[in-house]
Amino acid sequence: MLPISWTEDGWPMILEQGIKIPWQMKKPNLPASTKQILPTTGNFTWKDDFDNPKLGYECMYLRTPNDKWLDLSGGTLKISPKPVSLDELENPSFISRRQQHATFDAATSFEAPAAGTSAGVASFIREDYYFYCGIRQTEDGYEAFLEKAENGLAKVVASHPIANLKAGQNVKLSIVTDNAEVSYYIETPDGKTITVAENEDATILSTTRAWGFIGAMMGPYARLEQ
Repeated sequence: MLPISWTEDGWPMILEQGIKIPWQMKKPNLPASTKQILPTTGNFTWKDDFDNPKLGYECMYLRTPNDKWLDLSGGTLKISPKPVSLDELENPSFISRRQQHATFDAATSFEAPAAGTSAGVASFIREDYYFYCGIRQTEDGYEAFLEKAENGLAKVVASHPIANLKAGQNVKLSIVTDNAEVSYYIETPDGKTITVAENEDATILSTTRAWGFIGAMMGPYARLEQ
């Protein structure tokens, strides 16, 4: 990065002709910033309590939303589910941030959704390569499930009943990724941990497998079940 000056006739001048590009530049004498900067490399912890009126710049939609399905109020993130799956080329009720590590732990808490709706966390790189771990009501009560798309249509690869769970109760979803393997767990309101799936193939979220150019994204997702 080099300073720019402007010539009398309005052209930008970075270096005068014949001057070599310097290896180092003197730092301008500017005051240090007091604003906390989000880390982009190395080991770090990131947390969002959704207590700001707007999402941070690290958060992204999948395709442009044409309707308002997300609300930030009272220190909560409220998502209105749409009947849009992740394998469709439309805007789903999915808000995400970039996955920055191959080895990491992630967790979130959310309310058990009403009947006809599923909610959880999606890890997404393309519409035909993703994971969606969530909970939903069935005729026999709530279940935790893992939906997986791998070079084709999505299918449920694991499901487990959740006993005595009621709509509106908080559950905790944890994701543990260790390089090429990813595991999913649900903690119920009574403190029990349910293993949804372990040691799934996390390489489906890599650009080596899925191609693409955006990299893997992950975040809360909800949808109306059809």
